[in-house]
Amino acid sequence: MKLNKYEIIIYSIILLIFSFIDLILILGLFKWELALSIINWAKGPGFLFSTVLLIILFVLAFSSSFALIINREKTSVVIGNRTGLGDVMISVNGIKSSIREIAGYFSEIQDIRPEIEIIKDKIYITLRIKIPASVDITRIVNEMQQRLRVYFESVLPLNLEKINVMIDDVVPSKRGK
Repeated sequence: MKLNKYEIIIYSIILLIFSFIDLILILGLFKWELALSIINWAKGPGFLFSTVLLIILFVLAFSSSFALIINREKTSVVIGNRTGLGDVMISVNGIKSSIREIAGYFSEIQDIRPEIEIIKDKIYITLRIKIPASVDITRIVNEMQQRLRVYFESVLPLNLEKINVMIDDVVPSKRGK
């Protein structure tokens, strides 16, 4: 799962604070004076502050971990309705193969690399394509997005949320000899 910048910052701060606390405790075992004085402060006048800080860190770490577990990246999705006999699922690789098959109808597309993200049973697709400079890029992208939408709505009844297209490379057109 990809983390956004705020999650990375929160995890980094939590990790840094826990590492600092662990370092002080380890150095306290070796009877280092500064570490012992910090530990004594935390036991005495700083007890309330230390307790509140540790509770806040624990809640942040627990809730962040819980959110990661719930929102982890899926590798497959249920197709259509669930039956009494079991689920019918398609893998991310199956979705990518379907996309490549549809892109094969467009002779102008020289290379396509689909990226699939499934979040809460919604599918987000990013297509990275390579096309020649001489083609009508807008027309090809619009037609491909429409074909994919129709395919996903009719053939694979999946909840397609968004189709982004990233043109990775525009290559020179082949000219006649």
